[in-house]
Amino acid sequence: MWLKALAVVFAVAVVITALDLILNRVLVYRPPAGHVCMSNLKQISQAVMLYQDDYSLLPSSALASSSERWNQENSIWFCTRNGAHKGGYKTLLDCIGRYNYTHHYFHCPCDPSDPKDPNAFASYWWRLAVDKAWFGEGCAKPRRTNADYRLPGKTAMLIEPGAWFGTDKSRLHFGNGVNVAFLDGHVKFQKISSIESRLLNVSGIDRGGEPMYFNYNYDTGKGLPNDKTPAKWVDPAVYGDKL
Repeated sequence: MWLKALAVVFAVAVVITALDLILNRVLVYRPPAGHVCMSNLKQISQAVMLYQDDYSLLPSSALASSSERWNQENSIWFCTRNGAHKGGYKTLLDCIGRYNYTHHYFHCPCDPSDPKDPNAFASYWWRLAVDKAWFGEGCAKPRRTNADYRLPGKTAMLIEPGAWFGTDKSRLHFGNGVNVAFLDGHVKFQKISSIESRLLNVSGIDRGGEPMYFNYNYDTGKGLPNDKTPAKWVDPAVYGDKL
């Protein structure tokens, strides 16, 4: 009898030990930042699509700041920051926050900034070119929905700035790419075959080039010539992204 009892105790002990090992593995496991960012961008993209369904418009700095004309300062804050500015400028999160309720989705786990700091840069940036096109800057007419874009499925709306047009190669996921959300709502891991050439084509947030303009001319089939010839390409009926 006592042997049966001992066997039961032993079996229970083995099961408990196994469960403990499994739970420890689950609790300690952290998915790669690239996977988390992919998930975050999918959540944000879904919120953008819901916003457009409700308002028949893409989010823009106009809706956040009640401005009727494109303003560079408003736009940069709207596209790149976590929260509302003390001067009244608001962000993408302020527009679509009702659909996902949290700053969590706007923060990459490898980003050292505080996701609750309204003055901090967000981990994912809305394209300034998309915001400019919303107002009709450099366009034949305002481009306010993804239907106004020639190729919405190939036009980036949300990017990871550290690796896309910065100099932080450590922010490349898996060593060779970034996650990109496109205007039709899908998200894709995009390999950057030559990060150096892309960085050369970037002139900064407040000058020519990405992200203030698009990088590809659909009509001529040509991209940015070089870093010394920044694009002035905004109208998405003609220009877009070559990734």
